Amino acid sequence: MVTTLAVLTLTHMGCSECHATYGLDERARARFQSVGTRWHCPYCDAGQSYRDNDLAREKKARERAEWDAKRQRERADNYARRAVAAEHSQRTTKGHLTRIKRRVAAGICPCCNRTFRDLGRHMKGQHPGYAEVSP
Repeated sequence: MVTTLAVLTLTHMGCSECHATYGLDERARARFQSVGTRWHCPYCDAGQSYRDNDLAREKKARERAEWDAKRQRERADNYARRAVAAEHSQRTTKGHLTRIKRRVAAGICPCCNRTFRDLGRHMKGQHPGYAEVSP
């Protein structure tokens, strides 16, 4: 005759339906919690489970990390597009300003497009408010 000694560590559990208390093997309870497996109450056969098991927490953390990475990529792309647009706008403005400076240097009035030898005197007499800066 062979005698086997088994040592079980029971964890005190309570049923959420019938409120009965029972013992559950600690190894089984740990597996249920980590994997998310359901078990049944021995009295009323109601299904029991942990709300947040380890796999669900890992999945949520992974999804959150993926979402954060996606948002960071979108934000970086947005900043890059805005930087390109600002650079393009700056180049365009500089080009317009250069063109106007060359025309003024050649004596062409920027308002009426006529050529004058003394453009400064023409601007003071004909277009006195042109050079004023508005607040």
